[in-house]
Amino acid sequence: MYDFVFFTDVTDTVLAYKAIGAYKCAHILRENGYSVLVVDHLHSFKIEEFKQVIDLSVGPDTKCVGFSSTFFNTIEEPTEDKPTEFRWIVNLNSHVFPQGRKYEDEAIAYIKQVNPNCKILAGGVKAHQNIENRNMDYAILGYGETSVLNLANHLCKNEPLGYGARKNLWGVTVIDNALAKDYDFGNSKFRWEDTDVIGHKVLPLEISRGCIFRCRFCSYPLIGKKENDYIRSAESLRKEMQDNYDRFGVEYYYVLDDTFNDNEAKLDRILEAVKKLTFQPKFWAYVRLDLLTKRKDIDKLYDIGIRAMFLGIETIHPEAARAIKKGGKKSNHIDMIRAIRKKYKNKINMHGAFIIGLPGESLDDVQITFDRLMSEDIPLHTFRWAGLVLHRPSAVVWSSEFGRDYEKWGYTVEPEDKDGDLGMEWSNPLMTKQQAWETADRFNHEMGQSERYHIPNQVVWALLNYGYDLETLHNTRYRDLDWAHIERVKKVEFISNYKKQLFDHLENK
Repeated sequence: MYDFVFFTDVTDTVLAYKAIGAYKCAHILRENGYSVLVVDHLHSFKIEEFKQVIDLSVGPDTKCVGFSSTFFNTIEEPTEDKPTEFRWIVNLNSHVFPQGRKYEDEAIAYIKQVNPNCKILAGGVKAHQNIENRNMDYAILGYGETSVLNLANHLCKNEPLGYGARKNLWGVTVIDNALAKDYDFGNSKFRWEDTDVIGHKVLPLEISRGCIFRCRFCSYPLIGKKENDYIRSAESLRKEMQDNYDRFGVEYYYVLDDTFNDNEAKLDRILEAVKKLTFQPKFWAYVRLDLLTKRKDIDKLYDIGIRAMFLGIETIHPEAARAIKKGGKKSNHIDMIRAIRKKYKNKINMHGAFIIGLPGESLDDVQITFDRLMSEDIPLHTFRWAGLVLHRPSAVVWSSEFGRDYEKWGYTVEPEDKDGDLGMEWSNPLMTKQQAWETADRFNHEMGQSERYHIPNQVVWALLNYGYDLETLHNTRYRDLDWAHIERVKKVEFISNYKKQLFDHLENK
């Protein structure tokens, strides 16, 4: 039996991803002498399987069962009174579990039946101050490394709860140390347990934390940090990657840094670590295009191991780019994309993200950009569109400048009771939120059906977990994949193997 049991998930019925939050919290607790089990792929567990996990992991001394909700999505079947359009995102007020409230009520009741004193914890970025879900005893906001240790010491050693912890109107005790500034990230280490990795050939890797930029649409934490803040040492990175290769054969990583190439000294540090490895790691990462254009250091990125770049381009419209603080001459940025594609062809997969609804950019303007992408005048391998999301500060842990000062930027919003899963209903002089999202849907559908569209690199990295070859995937078009086969692979092989190894471990523990 374990002191703590955490459930996590990236809810997707076809692809397999791994989020790091629950594992980071588990690592901190393990370092401090607590036993912790992390169970992944929560959405795939039938209620009887969930109960079996509880029977094998929760005992009279178990203090807490937690749920890391950042990437939880609902898998409930749609009903007439629950439209599915953008309602798949789990809202913790209604339920935490991807399987819905009925499943959740039965699951929580069973935990309490096994151990009436066991506390229930909600974490992840969906957790907020005013969580109304009475199934939860505690909620941890934001980065959880220090908060979860404080909670563990509180439950096990009667240490007082810190960080202004308070019980809200719905009886949930909220612990808010969202930025975890007292966590020494720069000197942190991380190690996966065997049961953490089961079946995964791709792992998330946190090299640095925060972003030196302050994009006005962005609601990420730690924006505007100093260049050398929150960066791990070369030796800690080397040890983690070499250990993962030696124990699990892992060569592929999702780099979680908000901006991978924000700091030249950081890149040199990563290259130093890579050169000392006995293998060549391959990375997917968020890369800032304007910095890449300015420094022209794509060869260094390739030597480090970058094989897939997520480029948050957002817009090539000059006025909109200035509004979000992503200026610079867009023609130079496009020239850089062309140069990379010409030199590296499909060896580095480039994906661009675009936003519809930014100040000064009309629907006609975004149509022009879309046409340039489809014609390969802008030769990204893939691209995706999304309508602008504006959240009220009261509805989220972190809010964007646009969300806080929407009137200043030309937006009007509907009353608060009209807020939905994708934030406020907004409009500006050029479009409404509905028009923005409908246009994004149309663009995404059209490109996904076209011969022009490769496989998005996040999807490529997920498919590596099923034994696909990177070069093959980089040279395959999206519509040529057998998605029905891939879905069967996940259910019949990947998830079945995960559950078998997990239950074998628990039964033999």
